[in-house]
Parts: sequence; C-alpha cells; structure tokens
Amino acid sequence: MINPIINSSKYVIFSVVGTHANEEIGHIFARKIAEIRRFGKTYWAYRSSIANPKAVQKFGLKAEKEKKAVVCLFIGASSEGVTKPTKGSQKALWHSLNKKDWLRIPNDNLITGSNRSSFALVLNKIDLMDNAYIDLWRYSQNNNPEKAVRIMLGSSTICCLKHSSENDPSKMKSRYRRVLAVGTLVSPYGVWLKY
Repeated sequence: MINPIINSSKYVIFSVVGTHANEEIGHIFARKIAEIRRFGKTYWAYRSSIANPKAVQKFGLKAEKEKKAVVCLFIGASSEGVTKPTKGSQKALWHSLNKKDWLRIPNDNLITGSNRSSFALVLNKIDLMDNAYIDLWRYSQNNNPEKAVRIMLGSSTICCLKHSSENDPSKMKSRYRRVLAVGTLVSPYGVWLKY
C-alpha cells in the first residue's frame, strides 16, 4: 500500500537502511526515537557521495523558504549488496556545520560508525511505518528535476523532489520500495561527524 502521508512531501531524502555496526535496524530506530524524546533531536549517521552535509543544509534551507518540511524516508534495499553494513562501532564525539567549528555530541546520544561514515542527518521525529511503500518514479533528483532517482552503493542517501521522472529512460527498474520509517529533519539538517 502506498501511504498518502508519505507521498504528500515535496522535499524528501531517501536513505536505504539496514544493519549498522552489528546492530539490527529495529534496535537502531528504537534507540533514535528514545534520543529524540530525551534530547529533542537525534543524529543519523550515513554515507553518500551525492548528499554531503552542505548539500543537505542547502536542501533544508530551500524547503524552509517555502515553509515546507524535509522528510527522510528510510527505505529497504531492492536487493542484497545495495548497502554494505558498517562494521565499525566507534562513537562519534563531535559534530560540525562547516568542518571548522566542532561541538560536542551529548554523551547519551549514540552515533556509531567509522571515520569513513562522517555525516549525519539531524532529526526531531521518527515514525515507524507498517506496510508502507513509496513509488520512486514519482520523484526526481534535487539538482536535476528531469533526472530519475538513482540509488546505488555509495549513494544510498539522496535528496529528491516530488516531481515525476517516469519518462526518464534511466529510471530504476525497482520502482516500489518499502518504507520502514519516516523522519522529519530539523535545522541544521546535516552535519559532519568526528570520531
């Protein structure tokens, strides 16, 4: 079933999720929801060659100007090998908006990964979904609205706009994806991490 609430968002970040640092995704969601209750926000570590924090911040500010929310749809992979679980479980200690000025992350706000996974989305809400799906062909790349969403290894987190891309011949064959959870981003939207 395609959830109408999910499909109403214009500014969307797709993020393919799975096991991370030897922790199952259900446990990660539960921990992150608890951190939001405690601190008002949480950090979601990710890797992507096309959605670094500067791009995510710019995307968030664009949505802000239109008084729109940025949502992150945490989706399942289309097949094995689309994401590689991070095995490192180092704790991130610092975050930065610009890679120059670093602020301490609260001790109980746990972000694990490795030095290579050096980004995080900033979220103030995560809702778990049951039997929800998204149609990737209803979205396009943020930087090129005529180009279809392309999720691949190394680019499994991507900023997208609600704009049909079904006429793009390069669109993904796996059109529908299961949505495991929906997160709402909050300023500053994306940060760099230091371990």
